[in-house]
Amino acid sequence: MSVHVFDNKLVLNSCKQLYLDTKTADVNFVFKIYSKRTKSVPAHKNILSVGSPVFNAMFYGPMKEKSDVKIVDSSPEAFKEFLQFFYLGKLRLTPNNIIAVTKLCHKYEVPDTLKLCELALQVVLTINDMSTYYELAILLDLESTITFCEQQIMLNPEVILKSDDFLKYDRKMLDKILELVTSKCNASTIVNAYMSWAKTKCVQNGVVATTTNLKNELGLLVGKIPIDQLSSEEFAQFTVSYKDLFDKTDLEAIIVKMMKQKEKTENERKEIQTSKASSLLGKRPSSVLKLFDDPDDDDYWSDLNILHFPEH
Repeated sequence: MSVHVFDNKLVLNSCKQLYLDTKTADVNFVFKIYSKRTKSVPAHKNILSVGSPVFNAMFYGPMKEKSDVKIVDSSPEAFKEFLQFFYLGKLRLTPNNIIAVTKLCHKYEVPDTLKLCELALQVVLTINDMSTYYELAILLDLESTITFCEQQIMLNPEVILKSDDFLKYDRKMLDKILELVTSKCNASTIVNAYMSWAKTKCVQNGVVATTTNLKNELGLLVGKIPIDQLSSEEFAQFTVSYKDLFDKTDLEAIIVKMMKQKEKTENERKEIQTSKASSLLGKRPSSVLKLFDDPDDDDYWSDLNILHFPEH
């Protein structure tokens, strides 16, 4: 007896009809809209339980919910979009709802939907809001999005540091961002980023941006401000503008470090110069004699100047 297989769309169509259907729903998710107003989103326990272990435990576990479920960390609109995946097999993601829906997918452990959200995130991301999505990716441990954001941040360090999102970070995220871009920017840009962030936090907290308050906002990050890499002029200006940000002992240590670095740089410059001179003499052992043979040779005089012979 032959077996005939028919492509029947009845199941799919039935699920579509059940989406937000109040008549057949056996659970309602309740959202607080205003102080005394609420809004309900209907759903079906069995459908949600099949797609999410969290819903399965919620409805059929030992501590199962026996009444409507109150939702306090999402809007009803975002939750409706999230439920589409269970009933329609697809999501309608926009820049306005993608963060909220991604959080719901993570919370209720729906991995397939979370992957769709990650792909969509990387499409809608712009450099101006990269920092916000990077923070979300870290919060939800979205590895591919974390990698994507870090690459974009390192490619566009100055844009990131001047974005409005950068100034909204907490101290932990500030540290992460600056670790990514420090090697990509000059010291002055990094120092200004630290101080701009601290000033913004003072404003947000309703305090005057005094040196003491700036230091309190930065906390241990004060020690990471690379003022030792500033030029002498920039360093002098910084210490005048932010007097007492560093105590006397720390400031003396920074000055000593700068002097040692300057000495090291000067020694390296001299070594390079000496190496060039030695290389030149090695290649042209009869250079001095050539002066008398061809005193109009411009290349020779150019090479000879590298040696910096003292004038008599």
